[in-house]
Amino acid sequence: MWACQTQSSKSRPTAEPPSVNVGKHAGITNALPFDQQKIYFEQYTGENGLSMNTVHAVLQDRLGYIWIATEDGLNRFDGHTFKIYRANSDDPESLSVSNIQSLFEDRDGYLWLGAYEGGLIRYDPFRDRFEQFSPDLKGTNLKSLVIYAIQQDQAGGLWFGSNGGLFRYDLQADRWEHYAFNPNNPTSLSSNKIHALLVDSANHLWIGTDNGLNLFDPQAQAFNHYQHDPANPNSLSVNEIYALYEDRSGHLWLGTNGGGLNRFDPQKVSFESWTSDPGDPASLSDNAVSAIVEDAAGLLWVGTRVGLNYFNPQTGAVTRFTTNPADPHSLRDDWIQALHLDRTGGLWVGSSYGGVSYFHPLSAQFRHFLPAPAAVDPISENSVWSVYQEASGTLWLGTNGGGLKKCSLETSACQDYRHAEDDPASLSSDVIVAIAPDASGDLWLATWGGGLNRFNPKTEEFTHFRANEDAPQTISSDTVWLILQDSQGLYWIGTDAGLNSFDPQTEQFTQYLHDPANPQSLSNDQIVALCEDARGQLWVGTQDGLNILDRETGQFTRLYHDPNNPNSLSHNTVFSIYEDPQGQFWIGTYGGGLNRYDPASQTFQHYRVAEGLVNDSIYGILPDESGNLWISTNNGLSKFNPITEIFKNFSENDGLQASEFNFNAYFKNDSGEMFFGGVNGVTVFRPAEIFDNPYPPQIVLQSISQGGEPLKLTESFETVTDLTLRWPNNYFDFEFAALNYYQPEYNQHAYRLENFDKDWNQIGTRRFGRYTNLPGGSYTLRLIGSNNDGLWNDLGQSLTIRVIPPLWQNLWFLGGMALVLLVALVVGYRFRVRSLETQATELENQILERTREIDARRKQIEALYQADEDLYRHLELDQVLQALVDNAVEILRADKGSLLCWDASRNFLVIRASHNFLPSTVAETRIPRGAGVVGQVAATGESIAVEDAWHDPRVTLSITEAEGIGAFIQVPIKTGDDVFGVFSADYAQPRSFSQDERRLLMSLAQRAAIAIQNAQIYEQARQLAASEERNRLARELHDAVTQTLFSASLIAEALPALWERNPQKGRERLEKLRQMSRGALAEMRALLLELRPAALLETSLENLLRQLGEAIMGRESISVIIDTQGECKLPPDVHIALYRIAQEALNNVVKHARANHVRINLKYLCTDDEQFAGVELSIVDDGRGFKPQGIAPERLGLGIMRERAESIGARLEVESQPETGTQVVVKWKLEELP
Repeated sequence: MWACQTQSSKSRPTAEPPSVNVGKHAGITNALPFDQQKIYFEQYTGENGLSMNTVHAVLQDRLGYIWIATEDGLNRFDGHTFKIYRANSDDPESLSVSNIQSLFEDRDGYLWLGAYEGGLIRYDPFRDRFEQFSPDLKGTNLKSLVIYAIQQDQAGGLWFGSNGGLFRYDLQADRWEHYAFNPNNPTSLSSNKIHALLVDSANHLWIGTDNGLNLFDPQAQAFNHYQHDPANPNSLSVNEIYALYEDRSGHLWLGTNGGGLNRFDPQKVSFESWTSDPGDPASLSDNAVSAIVEDAAGLLWVGTRVGLNYFNPQTGAVTRFTTNPADPHSLRDDWIQALHLDRTGGLWVGSSYGGVSYFHPLSAQFRHFLPAPAAVDPISENSVWSVYQEASGTLWLGTNGGGLKKCSLETSACQDYRHAEDDPASLSSDVIVAIAPDASGDLWLATWGGGLNRFNPKTEEFTHFRANEDAPQTISSDTVWLILQDSQGLYWIGTDAGLNSFDPQTEQFTQYLHDPANPQSLSNDQIVALCEDARGQLWVGTQDGLNILDRETGQFTRLYHDPNNPNSLSHNTVFSIYEDPQGQFWIGTYGGGLNRYDPASQTFQHYRVAEGLVNDSIYGILPDESGNLWISTNNGLSKFNPITEIFKNFSENDGLQASEFNFNAYFKNDSGEMFFGGVNGVTVFRPAEIFDNPYPPQIVLQSISQGGEPLKLTESFETVTDLTLRWPNNYFDFEFAALNYYQPEYNQHAYRLENFDKDWNQIGTRRFGRYTNLPGGSYTLRLIGSNNDGLWNDLGQSLTIRVIPPLWQNLWFLGGMALVLLVALVVGYRFRVRSLETQATELENQILERTREIDARRKQIEALYQADEDLYRHLELDQVLQALVDNAVEILRADKGSLLCWDASRNFLVIRASHNFLPSTVAETRIPRGAGVVGQVAATGESIAVEDAWHDPRVTLSITEAEGIGAFIQVPIKTGDDVFGVFSADYAQPRSFSQDERRLLMSLAQRAAIAIQNAQIYEQARQLAASEERNRLARELHDAVTQTLFSASLIAEALPALWERNPQKGRERLEKLRQMSRGALAEMRALLLELRPAALLETSLENLLRQLGEAIMGRESISVIIDTQGECKLPPDVHIALYRIAQEALNNVVKHARANHVRINLKYLCTDDEQFAGVELSIVDDGRGFKPQGIAPERLGLGIMRERAESIGARLEVESQPETGTQVVVKWKLEELP
């Protein structure tokens, strides 16, 4: 509880209260959804500008507009005004008829309208025009029918339900299909009259007819029927269906004509129905259900011909909302024809005769409790002057003439206690101004004209305390306004004739009265506010000043309004006082607004309407748990944040009982729930559950005009992005809107012309702006707006504007004129200096501009250099192509990209490299020669930019739709005179392409062409190298293996005969044959190693040397001895180099040495601690030798052997002399050789 308040019902008695179930009453209103409250409807009819009050359909489009179809025109609503579209025979782009029955927005943003005998109409929001579709299908013309329902399936096909059957239109193929009832075909439509269509989440098409429900089978082109069966209680309740709806759980709901609401379970093929029961107010209001929609809580709004119903599918409970002529914020008409929930949860209700009613859940945050039924006089019964709620939840209300009421918030039922002339134990007056409890459970009542009453709820008897002029210990007046029980147990009673203290033990009163001769007496006898502060002081608000009572002396200190002191009290009539936890006092005045009093400085700070307070006449102040103050006034409720000093105001539109509250009628219970009484009942709420509007509005540009006439553009104002103005028309007016429909009168707007305005133009609730005499240049018009609670859409809308100046404002013209004037008029030194300064400034600007251009070009060149580096880093063609795509996408900041090249037949272009493309698109794309934009680029060799791929007829939709491409630019890649392929830089949204971007992409394509040629040359070189390697291997095979095998075959042929003549010679030849075979085998193994280089590393160096030796022994009959000392795995490069050096040395032995013996020694070197340190390879023969100094390095392969040795950091030594043989030694160590 807080320290100070204005009525005793907010003070706690000194004794402990009786035990109560706090948990029960604390959550009552919090658990009540607004379906149990009076809700507030905003009305939109012909009086507000609606074209007609007969409404057939309501829809919110993707821009945020609300569209309302009536019998006399289509209406577009922005929260403020209606734009009406009607048929005009002189305008071929207008509506064909004005009677619109149905509305639907397709996935591309086009609006489809079903007309009454006017065919099908499509509205183009990008051009703000209408197009009619009325094909003649086998004698059935859409123009003669009424189209009641429109849907779109997942394939994009549009379905239309009419009084002449079902139609499907394939917009891409421009193909129509018609389905109709055929009495000879049981699987045809059950009826030609279709009121409802639904494509559900599974892409099933449901058709509601006047002869049952139909489900379309697209494979069989047949319809399954679900109809009423009198013998089956789980069948459809009646056959005539008016509405279809799928809820978030996938349930199918049907509105019928006469059978109420049905829910269909397709799995069980079972219907469950809810109907109207005249004896049950919790049932549907009528059995003719015309519209269904689900809200965010999962409950259904159900429109009937007799009102609106809020239906709980879980419990079956229904709350009805019907027309109340006495309530201007009830439904305007009970015959509901359309329901629509907008994106913020607002409900739009279209009726047959009452236009549109709009309800937003934010208007139901406050509960409006009415204590009296409609049959009783609402003036006295509903005007609440005092409020108190027991811990048990019982609500006590004191009224202005309706007596005391004991009410239940759960049932809304009230029990009355009234004054009875013949009953002295009854209430003494029916005007109850204050209610205060005591520790015994009795209630103390302040009455107007009846004195003070004590009420015993158990016996229901009243005890009266009346004024008696002859008895000074009685109350000073029977007009009692306030009751406060202080911390000492005394009651303080405020009357219209002084302040009284009352001792409940002795039942004696002490009076404190105004004495004009005593400045320390009360300032005024009309007591209108009482408060005990944290120090026990009593604060008394009167009709003429604020008083502080010193209880020990009985003297008052007065605080007054002083016109000459801005820090004094703002007004002398004080209706409410509250002390906050910081010891600051908040004073509510009647006419002077809110005051904050600082006892330390003894100054008042004022908050009035100018600071945001809703009204300057304050009745009550209550704090919430967050420290905010809730303030009731003569014109609404204010929420005030003392820290930010910001007010948030609420009105009757937010669900308050009325805008006018009453004096002393406010209360906060222990759970923080607040009650404010007024002229029309009580407003009940929990502050923590009062939220601001969380939905930022969509912003739309609505008009651009010059001289009062709208500009004629090729695009609608809502979708235009660029505008060019030429002098002298370098001015324009514009209108825009923030599309928030809940309290739109509080929407805020701002705009700014970038490159012209320094700051935003905050225009409040106005929605238009103007610019005149704009200098030449480029600008961006930015439009932003907020909702009713100040939540801004900072992104908003923007429009690029280019202003072309007059001739004399061009720089070259001005420069020429300046030169002429300079030559013609020599006006002295000062003028020349100014001219020079002007020219210097212009030159500086040009230099800056040129610098920016050079910087931009530098960045482009750097990007191209980087791309060159990346392209030339790759030699494989496919790698070059992928690098091209990746670099181009990055440089151009594209969303994706691809490179299309000719296939082997050169008849189709296929995707050879891509970035961010779907694999399916890459695999399936085959574009015939000359087809689409890419085909034209490949055929002509010229680049093409498509800035809006969604509407360009040249575009191949199969690619753009699959990849979500909104714009692209394609350039050819030429190698010589041939078009190698086409590169495409793709963007997700439509956009324009600058000349710099085009040049940059062409430069990149030219560089790519060079890289592609290099890759092709590399590929040719690689193929040539492979061919040369094959030729080398063929020569080796011919020179080595083939000759060996040929010699072996000759020996084998001669061997039998030789064996017969001389077995010894035969054995020698047989040994020779064996050696030659082993040599051929070794030669073949060596060649196989050459064919598979990896095998050279897989085979140990010792085995490689043995294969070389065996090949020589087999081919040349040279003895080869191989000696190996140690074993270790060498680094790959060392392994290969030593093998190649040995191979070259042995080839020299075979070709040049004429040796008989060769010794190969492979020695692995180790350190003293047995760690591997290196390797030494020596090849020694006993051939004829040579003089090393007389042999050129390139002879005998010596140069090649030295290069191989140096490549691994090894040392090669060759020692030889004629007739003494040759020794080749290679030494390699782990560390660098000395």
